[in-house]
Amino acid sequence: EQDVWKGKIPIEFSLAQVDILSSSSPSHIYYALASRYAYLLKIAEDAIEHFQQIRLDFNSNDVLFLNSVTSQPLNSSLPIGVLFDINHIAAKDTVYNGPLPWKITITFPTVSSSSLSISSLKQSESSFFHSVKQAVALLSGSTKRFNDLSIERQRSLWTAANQGSLDDWRHACETLQPQYLCEMKQLPVRVLLLHPSSPGPGFSLLQRPLPGLMPSSAKGFGPHHDPFLRCGRCSRCQGTPSLEGLAGGWSEEPSLRALLALLRLPRAPEGYRCFIQGLPVSPDSPLAQLWRLLAHGDLFLYVLLFPEPAPS
Repeated sequence: EQDVWKGKIPIEFSLAQVDILSSSSPSHIYYALASRYAYLLKIAEDAIEHFQQIRLDFNSNDVLFLNSVTSQPLNSSLPIGVLFDINHIAAKDTVYNGPLPWKITITFPTVSSSSLSISSLKQSESSFFHSVKQAVALLSGSTKRFNDLSIERQRSLWTAANQGSLDDWRHACETLQPQYLCEMKQLPVRVLLLHPSSPGPGFSLLQRPLPGLMPSSAKGFGPHHDPFLRCGRCSRCQGTPSLEGLAGGWSEEPSLRALLALLRLPRAPEGYRCFIQGLPVSPDSPLAQLWRLLAHGDLFLYVLLFPEPAPS
């Protein structure tokens, strides 16, 4: 967990040619080192300010980020680590496929021709908090835990995520996360199913929350026992066994395989390569432990699915 939070992605921001005031303008390149948990508009804040002096049109407040190689727009509401993985995990059996730094083009559209253009840092921040509140509601059944946070503590969540500070993030959200599996209503999980045949890194975002503990008789829920996630007091955490032929015990943590089965994907789980935080993950991995260790700053676990290429 600490290693992932410490991870940085080098980014080369460039101003789109159509936005450059003159060929003699100062440098239209800006470099940044971004946390995997950060968000594009926050990380590009200094780059955008740098580009203001050489912009052709000052009337547009909208910003659009493009993959410099494919010219495809990037969804800046997703964490940078998720965007990076979508655009770079391509070749079979490799976690990274492409040169560094990651090249991103910034353009200022005069008309909001893309739903992915964004007009202000406040808009990006609001999108982040909307995601956090949704995750808290899934975990505890309501947004009360988030609403009870002071404004300062709420702001600390955003700041810690963009700075990649695990300690500050833990401190900011210590009251948001249920301590044990039995307290979790649902696990906040988002699955990004990539479409390799579409132009650029097209994907569908699927959301199908699962309880932290499921009946032990349910298909696809393996016996994964993490003592740090079990209170050891209630019957659910103690893993009361089911009677033969009856569904009654709640001792099993759902696996990633169970989630994929509920999504009714066109392929079996073995037909996909699964990645979380840039790391290849087995479909049989316990979902609650993955969430506890690898969830993003908005408290969602992002699972990337890449269809295995058809055998030639």
